[in-house]
Amino acid sequence: MDLFEPRRFARLLAPAVLLFSAGVLGTVFVAQYGFDLQPCVLCLYQRIPFFVAAGLAVWTLILPGASPLALARLFGLIFIASAALAFYHVGVEQHWWAAATGCAGGGANFDALQSAVDLKAALFAEKPVACDAVAWSLFGLSFAAYNALASLAAGIVCFLGARRIAGESAP
Repeated sequence: MDLFEPRRFARLLAPAVLLFSAGVLGTVFVAQYGFDLQPCVLCLYQRIPFFVAAGLAVWTLILPGASPLALARLFGLIFIASAALAFYHVGVEQHWWAAATGCAGGGANFDALQSAVDLKAALFAEKPVACDAVAWSLFGLSFAAYNALASLAAGIVCFLGARRIAGESAP
């Protein structure tokens, strides 16, 4: 069975993208709410491509008729962008470069406190999670690393499918 057979690939593309995106989002929400692994700013940004891909997949399923070639390329771009963002986060975690976002973690600026009420609020405020702190890893790879690998694989599959679809439509 050839999954890259152009008609089969075009038919399975949107449901597969929806299932993949829902699986990734489900995993991060279970980690966050079930295991109390709080996300940093970059972790939250990495969810955006999956919401976009899932929304586009649902839209495609509800309103069929979009070009399978265009969809495959668009999904491929979304997942490659997701892989790039995740790779950037891995670089921050590994201290290859500093984060461009304000995700250094830490907490309150105690020099700016004016009263005991300010101090109490600062002490009990939830501290932002640092982007360079690995909250969870398996076999030495963090969530961001797994996201980079999975997103890269999904992007490659989408582009390979697009190539097969384009080859079929060529004269």
